[in-house]
Amino acid sequence: MTQQRTSLPALSTDSLLQFVIGGFLARYPAKTREHYVIAIRQWCEWCEAHGVKVLEARRAHIEAWGRHLDEERGLMVST
Repeated sequence: MTQQRTSLPALSTDSLLQFVIGGFLARYPAKTREHYVIAIRQWCEWCEAHGVKVLEARRAHIEAWGRHLDEERGLMVST
């Protein structure tokens, strides 16, 4: 018996990002999703401004964004 493999259709980067974000947000209640959507939008904007592809971000990018939140926006990284 041969095993058939089903492959997923190729997604554009934007479609894949929306899929990943949607999957992440799906498990949260509406109010929590609203807050996460704001944070995700800010992260994506920061990445774009710094030439970072969101789905290729590394730990150093996340650390730099955390520093940005702390030093430039006065927010603690935990928020």
